[in-house]
Amino acid sequence: DISYPIAQIAVMGGWPEQALPGDILTIQTEIANTGPISLDEGIVRATRATDGFLLAEQTTPTIAVDDSVMVTLEFKSLGTNPHQMM
Repeated sequence: DISYPIAQIAVMGGWPEQALPGDILTIQTEIANTGPISLDEGIVRATRATDGFLLAEQTTPTIAVDDSVMVTLEFKSLGTNPHQMM
């Protein structure tokens, strides 16, 4: 019988609510392991929905069964121009 870890990721909040181009945006997430074995360390990423552009990434530690960690991602607001670089 093969068992796999199960990661559930929830966005807990984001700041500021109204960002201007160049502002630092913060997203707080909770990663919970609801599976039967430990979840190995890894990476959580935030990407732009329109084209998959990588906005931020953060490493995550090993997460024990029935445990969770809070992970904070920070990145610069790109404004409304999808081709503007960070």
